[in-house]
Amino acid sequence: MLFLCICVTAYAQEYSFTPDFTIATKTDEFGVAGGFELVLSGEVTSWEFIDFSFTSEHFGFVAATSLHQDDEYSPDLAHLPGGTLFNSYFIMDQGGLVFKATGMELQLGRLEHHDVIDSPYTLFISSKRNPAILANFRYENDFAFYETRWLELNSDSAVSTDAFPSGFPDRGANIKTYGIKLGNMRFGFQDAAVYAGKSFDLEYFVSPMPNYLIQYVKGTAGRPWSTGANENDVMGAFWDWKPTDELYLDAQVFIDDVSIFGLFDSPDNPWKAAYSFGGKLETDYGIFGFHHALATKYVFSRTRDASDSDYEYSYTYYPDTRFKLADGTLMPISIEDTMIGYYNGENNIAFRLDYEGSWSGIDIVSNLEFVLSGPKSPANAWHEYTHYPEPGTKLFDYSKLEKKLMLEAQASRRFGGWLAFVNLRAGIAFNALELQDPASPEGLTTDSVNDTAWIWRPGDETDYTLSLGLGVRYDIPVMKTLRK
Repeated sequence: MLFLCICVTAYAQEYSFTPDFTIATKTDEFGVAGGFELVLSGEVTSWEFIDFSFTSEHFGFVAATSLHQDDEYSPDLAHLPGGTLFNSYFIMDQGGLVFKATGMELQLGRLEHHDVIDSPYTLFISSKRNPAILANFRYENDFAFYETRWLELNSDSAVSTDAFPSGFPDRGANIKTYGIKLGNMRFGFQDAAVYAGKSFDLEYFVSPMPNYLIQYVKGTAGRPWSTGANENDVMGAFWDWKPTDELYLDAQVFIDDVSIFGLFDSPDNPWKAAYSFGGKLETDYGIFGFHHALATKYVFSRTRDASDSDYEYSYTYYPDTRFKLADGTLMPISIEDTMIGYYNGENNIAFRLDYEGSWSGIDIVSNLEFVLSGPKSPANAWHEYTHYPEPGTKLFDYSKLEKKLMLEAQASRRFGGWLAFVNLRAGIAFNALELQDPASPEGLTTDSVNDTAWIWRPGDETDYTLSLGLGVRYDIPVMKTLRK
C-alpha cells in the first residue's frame, strides 16, 4: 500500500475528487486519499483509487492510480488464475512535480491540465482535463501573464492498427498563451503547434516567439538550418471578465485554417474554426452557468493524408480512431478521450446549462447538455476526400445528424475525513455516432488515401445512457509542519 501511495494518482474525471496540487497551502502538507465507486450501467462494475500528494509554497507533487474492471482496456497480466489481475487494469492518472517561485510556476509529469478560461467549452485544452505527459511554465505579474506548454502525444508507440501497422508515429504539441489583465478583465492570444516524427521540440517550448513564426522559419527550405518539416499551427484568442464577485463571462475562438472566399484567384477552402462563449452567475440558490460552442467541419484535423508520418498532426492525442486490445480486438477511441481541445470535436453545435449548489450539507454539481453533430474524423484530413471540397465552409452537410441530450449530476457529503458521493449519468442520442468505414455510405466520390482509419458518422440507431455510481473517499492528513 505504501508503494502504491508513493508511485501513483487518483482517477481523473470531470466529477471525480482528484486533488489540485498546483494550489499550495500556507503549510507544508502531506495527504493520502483512497476510495472506490460501484457503477451500475447494465452490469455492476467498480473502480478503486488511491493518491498521495504534497503541497508547499515552493514545491509539490502528486502520485496516484486507479484500478478498473469495466473491460475498456486489456487487463494487466499477473501470476494468478486466469493470468490476469482479476480481469482488472491500472491507470496512471497523475504523477508529477510542481516548482514555484515569485510569479513563476513549472509543472512536470503526467498531469491533468486545463485551459486559460473557466468554461466547459474550452477550445485549446479540453475541460475534461485528460492527463498527459507535459512540461508547463507560467509567469504572471499584475499586468500580464505568459504560459508555454509541451505535450507528449505519442512516443515510442507499440499501438498497432490497420492504419498504423508499425505503431503510432512520434508526435508532440506546444501551446502558448499570451495574456493581459485590465482590472477584472483578461484577454489574449493563444498559439498551438503540432508536429509528427518527433515527440519534443525544444525551440517551440523555450522560445517566446509565436509558434507560427517558428514553424515558418524552420520549415522553409533553402536555409542551412531548415528542418523541412510540415507541421501544423493553429491560433486563437480568449477573453474573460469578472465585473462583480457573482458574475463571470468568457469567450474563446480557435482558428485552424481560413480563406478569403476565392478572391484574387485564391483557394476557397473551408474555414476550419471554432468558437465558444458563456458565463456563470452566483446567487443565493447556487451557481448557474450557460455555455455555447460551435465547431465547423474539418477543424482539429490535419490538412492532408500521407503514407508516412509527416502529416499526422491532427489536434488530438492519438492519430487514429481505433486501437487494439491485447487479443487483437479493435476498439474505438472516444472523441472525448482523443481531443486535446474542445471535447465535442468538429462539426457540431452545443449548448450546456450548469448548476452548483449546497443544500442541507449536500454539495451538488450538475449539467444538462444538448449537442447536434455531423461526421467527425480526427484521423482523416477531409473525410472521404483527398483534397478539401470546394466551395466554402462546411457544417452539417450530411443527411443525418446526431441529436444528443445528456444529463450529468453528482451529490456528495463530507463526514469528517470521509466523503460519500453519488454520480448519475443519463442521456439519449438519436442517430448516434458510430465508427464506419471511410468509404462514403451516400455514394459520394471517394478516393481517400487513409482508407484504413475509420470515421465517426451519425447512424440509424438510438443510444441510451444510464449509469449510477455510488462511492466513498477517505482523506488522511498524514503530516503537517508549520513553516519556519
